[in-house]
Amino acid sequence: MRRRFITPIAVLTGLFGLGAASANAAGRVAADDQQKTAAVVPAATPSAGLKLIAGYSGSTHWYGPRLTLPARKYEAIATYTCDNGGFLYVSWNGEPYSYESAKSSDGSGTVVLQGVDGGTRGYFAVDSWLGCAWTMKVYA
Repeated sequence: MRRRFITPIAVLTGLFGLGAASANAAGRVAADDQQKTAAVVPAATPSAGLKLIAGYSGSTHWYGPRLTLPARKYEAIATYTCDNGGFLYVSWNGEPYSYESAKSSDGSGTVVLQGVDGGTRGYFAVDSWLGCAWTMKVYA
């Protein structure tokens, strides 16, 4: 039996009915509050002018270290693969209050989270099924 780990912020998102992009006025990851999911891009490269500022990798549930983004505009590009089905949920939890997220329910792929109006200090969080491996690069 597979166990699924859910981040506290994902639970709050469900409880308060926040859409996948309710705090995200992004381009490639665009969703309105009624849609509840963000667009998944098959292959992604960062927008022109953005530079790599951090890279992370792991499996299943993860909270990143505190990070200060040099600008409000950023892109987090996560690629992942799962052994047997799965999903990937990526979020930015910034200060002052800012929450942006994107997800995919495919067994593997790429998720692009673009931030424009959020806080510049905070952390990224990733959640996935057991047996999933992911890599995320953050550009700003």
